[in-house]
Amino acid sequence: MGDPSQLQGRLWVNDELRQDANNRNFVLDVPGMVEMASQMMTLEPGDIIAGGTPAGVGPIRHGDRVRIAFDNIGSMVVNVVQGRAGGGPLFRHPA
Repeated sequence: MGDPSQLQGRLWVNDELRQDANNRNFVLDVPGMVEMASQMMTLEPGDIIAGGTPAGVGPIRHGDRVRIAFDNIGSMVVNVVQGRAGGGPLFRHPA
Protein backbone atom coordinates (compact mmCIF):
# COMPACT_ATOMS: atom_id res chain seq x y z
CA MET A 1 0.00 0.00 0.00
CA GLY A 2 3.00 2.29 0.17
CA ASP A 3 3.41 4.96 2.82
CA PRO A 4 0.32 4.73 5.10
CA SER A 5 0.76 8.38 6.06
CA GLN A 6 0.27 9.51 2.45
CA LEU A 7 -3.07 7.98 1.40
CA GLN A 8 -5.33 9.87 -0.99
CA GLY A 9 -9.01 9.26 -0.35
CA ARG A 10 -12.01 10.26 -2.44
CA LEU A 11 -15.76 10.04 -1.92
CA TRP A 12 -18.45 10.33 -4.57
CA VAL A 13 -22.22 10.63 -4.16
CA ASN A 14 -24.03 9.57 -7.34
CA ASP A 15 -20.76 9.97 -9.30
CA GLU A 16 -20.28 13.55 -8.04
CA LEU A 17 -16.90 13.94 -6.33
CA ARG A 18 -17.65 15.38 -2.89
CA GLN A 19 -14.40 14.76 -0.99
CA ASP A 20 -10.79 14.51 -2.09
CA ALA A 21 -8.17 14.59 0.66
CA ASN A 22 -4.93 13.04 1.89
CA ASN A 23 -4.42 11.66 5.39
CA ARG A 24 -1.12 13.56 5.65
CA ASN A 25 -3.40 16.51 6.53
CA PHE A 26 -4.93 14.81 9.58
CA VAL A 27 -4.51 16.64 12.87
CA LEU A 28 -3.27 13.37 14.40
CA ASP A 29 -1.27 10.96 12.23
CA VAL A 30 -2.32 7.32 11.76
CA PRO A 31 0.11 5.88 14.35
CA GLY A 32 -1.11 8.52 16.81
CA MET A 33 -4.74 7.56 16.18
CA VAL A 34 -3.93 3.87 16.74
CA GLU A 35 -2.06 4.73 19.93
CA MET A 36 -4.93 6.85 21.25
CA ALA A 37 -7.61 4.27 20.35
CA SER A 38 -5.61 1.44 21.90
CA GLN A 39 -5.44 3.35 25.18
CA MET A 40 -9.26 3.38 25.28
CA MET A 41 -10.05 -0.14 24.05
CA THR A 42 -8.56 -3.38 22.81
CA LEU A 43 -8.17 -3.16 19.05
CA GLU A 44 -8.97 -6.29 17.06
CA PRO A 45 -8.13 -7.18 13.44
CA GLY A 46 -10.67 -5.51 11.16
CA ASP A 47 -11.47 -2.66 13.55
CA ILE A 48 -12.02 0.72 11.88
CA ILE A 49 -10.78 3.95 13.39
CA ALA A 50 -12.68 6.94 12.01
CA GLY A 51 -10.35 9.86 11.45
CA GLY A 52 -12.84 12.63 10.84
CA THR A 53 -13.97 14.04 7.53
CA PRO A 54 -12.55 16.57 5.08
CA ALA A 55 -14.40 19.40 3.36
CA GLY A 56 -17.32 18.36 1.19
CA VAL A 57 -19.70 16.94 3.78
CA GLY A 58 -23.27 17.15 2.63
CA PRO A 59 -26.60 15.41 2.90
CA ILE A 60 -27.23 12.01 1.37
CA ARG A 61 -30.67 10.65 0.70
CA HIS A 62 -32.52 7.41 0.09
CA GLY A 63 -31.49 6.02 -3.27
CA ASP A 64 -28.09 7.74 -3.38
CA ARG A 65 -25.02 5.69 -4.25
CA VAL A 66 -21.91 6.48 -2.17
CA ARG A 67 -18.47 5.29 -3.30
CA ILE A 68 -15.28 5.74 -1.29
CA ALA A 69 -11.81 4.86 -2.56
CA PHE A 70 -8.31 5.01 -1.14
CA ASP A 71 -5.33 4.79 -3.47
CA ASN A 72 -3.45 1.48 -3.19
CA ILE A 73 -6.12 0.04 -0.86
CA GLY A 74 -9.41 -0.27 -2.71
CA SER A 75 -12.94 1.03 -2.77
CA MET A 76 -16.45 0.23 -1.63
CA VAL A 77 -19.93 1.26 -2.71
CA VAL A 78 -22.93 1.73 -0.43
CA ASN A 79 -26.50 2.21 -1.61
CA VAL A 80 -28.32 4.53 0.81
CA VAL A 81 -31.57 3.18 2.26
CA GLN A 82 -33.70 5.38 4.51
CA GLY A 83 -34.61 3.52 7.66
CA ARG A 84 -37.47 4.25 10.02
CA ALA A 85 -35.30 4.95 13.06
CA GLY A 86 -33.46 8.19 13.66
CA GLY A 87 -36.53 10.25 12.93
CA GLY A 88 -36.02 12.75 15.72
CA PRO A 89 -36.56 16.49 15.20
CA LEU A 90 -32.96 17.02 14.13
CA PHE A 91 -33.55 14.93 11.02
CA ARG A 92 -36.95 16.34 9.96
CA HIS A 93 -35.57 19.28 7.99
CA PRO A 94 -32.63 19.30 5.55
CA ALA A 95 -29.48 20.98 6.82
